[in-house]
Amino acid sequence: FWQWGERFPSLAGMERWQWQDMPFWQVIAEASLAAKEAGHAVREMERWMVPNKLREVA
Repeated sequence: FWQWGERFPSLAGMERWQWQDMPFWQVIAEASLAAKEAGHAVREMERWMVPNKLREVA
């Protein structure tokens, strides 16, 4: 999660050391909230940062 999260601007404020002692489900919930608080433009940009998008084969 942490290596993956480093590439997304909406998760830039999440420092690994702050979340070490929390259950992983809580870290994921906080990441979800941080992503929702990001602006529309940031979410759209991040949408295209996800690798291996499935494509329809013609």
